[in-house]
Amino acid sequence: MNKRHSDSVSPISKKEITEFLDENDDFAFEMSVLRENETREIESSHSGTYSDPITKLPRQYDIRTSILHTPEDKSDHQLEMIKMAVECKNLRPVNPILISRSPRQRAECTIDVIRSVPYESSGYRRIYRTSHRSPEYIEGMMVGRSTSQFSRKSDGSVVDNDSPIYNKWAQAISSCSELIQQFNSLEVYTGHHGVIKAIVVPVVVVPDDRLWVIDYDSNGNRSVPLPAESCDYFIGKSWKVFSGSESVDKFQDYCITHLRFMTLSGYGKFLDRLQFNEDAFGGLFGSV
Repeated sequence: MNKRHSDSVSPISKKEITEFLDENDDFAFEMSVLRENETREIESSHSGTYSDPITKLPRQYDIRTSILHTPEDKSDHQLEMIKMAVECKNLRPVNPILISRSPRQRAECTIDVIRSVPYESSGYRRIYRTSHRSPEYIEGMMVGRSTSQFSRKSDGSVVDNDSPIYNKWAQAISSCSELIQQFNSLEVYTGHHGVIKAIVVPVVVVPDDRLWVIDYDSNGNRSVPLPAESCDYFIGKSWKVFSGSESVDKFQDYCITHLRFMTLSGYGKFLDRLQFNEDAFGGLFGSV
């Protein structure tokens, strides 16, 4: 009788597990991203689950982040909120990602804002979606459109495969679906009885020195690859959100125009800009 393969393989030892984690500890990197939130006392949730909007199966997210701001010049008890679905990808030094960019078009310069208003008699908050041109997304500036992740074969040659990083950014986008749907719930926001204005942003964070960009002009001419700390990536993904009303506008489309790739250092700087620069935070919401 042939022995099973597992019978002839030595058990993995504690030493081998430790050595593996010393080089490949994905969870440690995830914790370092979470620590960027905690050191700034930013509200976060870690490793929860949600239902995938397509498959309806449970999936686990890495981190969800909420940055809140109460404008002093508003009289309607207004709360401004940026919610981020953050996925962490612990890329190895031999597996960096390259994002190919081209100039942003006029139609790609918008950002959608959800305006959520209490409407207790219906059991929901009423949802209104507005879209405006954003100072974050400027026409003609470079924006990501394609990803490549590199690796080295045994013969030393370099190959690319975007599947691993694609899975991460696709998961960040899927996680946003539940965040969007929560804005019509009275139960989720029981502590705030005024108007909520919200933006939802998917984010992928990688280790420092693992993110590269390369730019193409409108004629297809290519620049040289450059290291980056942050890169906007156009996605133009829309989700249906219940408006809180059974009227003809029962569902509204909320469009997430961009995903943001960042290194760990770039993520920390992004949080600082949103948390401590009131103009940068408020500018995202425009005059809606």
